[in-house]
Amino acid sequence: MKTLVVPMHSSIGSAVPSYLERNFFHRVILVHPWSENGAAHHNAQALGEYFRSRLQRYRLQQKDPRDTLFKIEAMNCSQKPLEISDYFGQSIRRDFGEVNNQEEGINDSGPVVYDVLLVDETPVGYTIGTMNLSAEAIPVKCHITSLGYDIRKPLRHEFNPEKRIGETFEEIPLIGQIHDAKEMLRKRPATSRVLKTIHEWYYENGSNWQAPFKMKEISEFSEQLHGKRISENVIANHMKFLIDNDPRIIVKHGQSNYQISRFGRSIAWDI
Repeated sequence: MKTLVVPMHSSIGSAVPSYLERNFFHRVILVHPWSENGAAHHNAQALGEYFRSRLQRYRLQQKDPRDTLFKIEAMNCSQKPLEISDYFGQSIRRDFGEVNNQEEGINDSGPVVYDVLLVDETPVGYTIGTMNLSAEAIPVKCHITSLGYDIRKPLRHEFNPEKRIGETFEEIPLIGQIHDAKEMLRKRPATSRVLKTIHEWYYENGSNWQAPFKMKEISEFSEQLHGKRISENVIANHMKFLIDNDPRIIVKHGQSNYQISRFGRSIAWDI
């Protein structure tokens, strides 16, 4: 059961419809730190109904019969970072337990998985809470974006003012995901060696993490780094695992260009 969790702060609401049109979720939880009796909760309920109606109209146009349920969660806490972190974690753990304790047959949408949606202005407590949940083996992901136009991108081709908000979210590497990926790579020493070689190739090229690479370049560089060349065929075999991993460690661009992901950089430091 894919569940989108949206902390209702700043102007993040403007990003929700676009994100839901690009990604299907069985449920959406709109969470806020205020009371159920306050205006914020009432407005969040109205906003949730607006999102649901708008999404239904979009899916009707796309001839998509699927439905998404909306839930509003009032945490009734202060906005101090650690208190938001605690109450947010409690909310997700409680929901996780309730879904998993449902009678067999009621929940036929598969295991529950959470995707937390953040923007730059979201209080840091939600990030702390999400990190803690991932370390507890709660199945959670986290994506973040900026809602405005960022004209400071280092490469010209990265700036696209026509890009919709739903396309601009980047996944945040979480503690639990990093731990799991490292554990898998420890069992695959040859794959770890390929990833480490790619990571070192970026350092050799001035740590320009946006730069694409070809497998031929990594093969040639491996001889310089290890004294023995790793063939392109061997690299290709291990690259498939690195690309297919969730989250992706290596991102494929076109037919022959690749790039290490932010998540890949997070785990490559320690292998």
